[in-house]
Amino acid sequence: MTFERKKYKTFALMQLKGRWKPAVFATIISIGLLMIFSVTQKQTSDLSFTEMMNLTEQQLLAYIQSNPQYSAPGIILSIIETIMDFIVDIVLVSFFLIYSRSPDPVSMKNYFEGFNKWARGILCGLWKLLWLFLWALIAVPVCTGFILIIALLSNSYEFSPTFQLVLLTIVLLAGLIPMFIKSIEYNFATFFTAEFPELGIRKALRHSITIAKGHRWDIFVLELSFIGWFLAGFISFGIGFFWVLPYYYMTMTNTYHALLQDALESGKILPEDLN
Repeated sequence: MTFERKKYKTFALMQLKGRWKPAVFATIISIGLLMIFSVTQKQTSDLSFTEMMNLTEQQLLAYIQSNPQYSAPGIILSIIETIMDFIVDIVLVSFFLIYSRSPDPVSMKNYFEGFNKWARGILCGLWKLLWLFLWALIAVPVCTGFILIIALLSNSYEFSPTFQLVLLTIVLLAGLIPMFIKSIEYNFATFFTAEFPELGIRKALRHSITIAKGHRWDIFVLELSFIGWFLAGFISFGIGFFWVLPYYYMTMTNTYHALLQDALESGKILPEDLN
């Protein structure tokens, strides 16, 4: 299968043409919900990564204890925020799946109906998060080994703190590569969960991995192609996101349909596997 990135993006704009209004309103509501449930507590201090690395054990403990973000209420708010992320994600995915099925007008009623899938959205999000956490654990022994090597070399050679920080950053990023690859493979689990209500969450994740295999790099490049648009959203003080997010979700919906169709035609996924 040829991965046609430009086609998916161009078609997304065609699908939204004349139907931007409900997409923008849905995005505004979604962002508003996430802002309401986001952790907004002001931190008592704002330390950089380098400054935190230079703290003693007692100083670091005092910093954590004095920071509301690490208090029990702060942690609870973070959990609520994460759960809300999962719900909003499946609501938006469900909404743009409707856009992809027909050129007919889409109403806000279609958007609010997506909230009926809140439980499946949470389960799907938690299942993905669990597996990403397990993959992240692979990075622990790898990173620990390299950090010990850096520490030993630092005793033998005079490395500047900046150079040591750069080495540590490279090691941490390299160790997280497996988790990053898996996050790309898990991209479409929410689409399966939203489109096929009888499909189990575990199957949804497996199907997402199946259709993404062989196209991980293509999907990564597709995600990168939106960096400019997201930057425009930031520059416009967030207002641009009301148009960028519908464009992004619509493009990913088209990508999902194309990859699923290829998997069905090639026999990687059978029609009965979607029940």
